[in-house]
Amino acid sequence: MQQLSTEMATSLKQGWRFARPFITPEMVVKSNGQTINLWVTSRKFPALLTRGPYSGGKNAIIAPVGPDLKMVTGAAKLIRDQGADRAQYAALKAAPIAQGKAFLAEGAKYRYNKAVLAVIFDAQRRTSASIIAQAVRAGAELAGAAGCTGLIIPDLTANLVVQSNRISEAQREAAASLGAAATVAAIIACKATMATYHVWCWDPLNAAEFRRELDRLQR
Repeated sequence: MQQLSTEMATSLKQGWRFARPFITPEMVVKSNGQTINLWVTSRKFPALLTRGPYSGGKNAIIAPVGPDLKMVTGAAKLIRDQGADRAQYAALKAAPIAQGKAFLAEGAKYRYNKAVLAVIFDAQRRTSASIIAQAVRAGAELAGAAGCTGLIIPDLTANLVVQSNRISEAQREAAASLGAAATVAAIIACKATMATYHVWCWDPLNAAEFRRELDRLQR
């Protein structure tokens, strides 16, 4: 009986360890009237991101795109797939949209209410931290006007690397550093447009960069 209890306790402990990224954020930062949560998972969308699988109705998510609004790489592709291509179909009818602007589309059932296609790139896939902040803020304003109270910003690393299929560790680290800094700068630029900002780091390899940027924000 004692052995069985020990085995059950170990199993429950392991189960909690694996489930934890889907239940609680790794960091919670409050700054300038904003609450910023850092979620770290491995590609899978954190279904319990806002206290339950059915409570994401007031959240919008940022999809990084170019003027053609095509959701083909990195975080944008993940978002397109989760929404069964609905956001992509609607966006293609509205394209092109200028860099720094955003387009609001329907979200994914039980995950988030709206998908915000933020045009962070130009036609040559060039961008900067200021352009990212401008596009994310435009998206936050659209989502806020549509009744959303939370904004999910996914890790942009894979989108910031032109050839994202085969990159060196140094390239990944550089892109992750830029993406994390630009994400935090974008949240600051949004001010209190949203009550809560969720940073979704869907590649754990990049989590250290987001922790570093959020630590700086708390100083």
